[in-house]
Amino acid sequence: MRTAGGPFRLGRMPTLILVRHGRSTANTAGLLAGWTPGVALDERGAAQAAALPGRLAEVPVSEIVTSPLQRCRETVQPLLDARPGCARTPRNASGSATTATGRAASSPS
Repeated sequence: MRTAGGPFRLGRMPTLILVRHGRSTANTAGLLAGWTPGVALDERGAAQAAALPGRLAEVPVSEIVTSPLQRCRETVQPLLDARPGCARTPRNASGSATTATGRAASSPS
């Protein structure tokens, strides 16, 4: 709806924010991790995750949906710690890029 002389506004429309996991040990090694278990954030990735609550401080968050992968859970944990009332919903998805798992990031498919 447009107000007289004002910007177009949609009432209370939810906002979807997509956050990719922080840098992982596989990223550092130049590997495509895919669904490999036990791939953690590296030091830089942990710092990126720690910065997430500050970056989203002004954004209302009601739910966090995350992959069950370790690097994804580690990325959202600081945000969950900062917002204890926020629901976390793990998403149990099947991997679609499993043929690339473990390959060097520069390898042709």
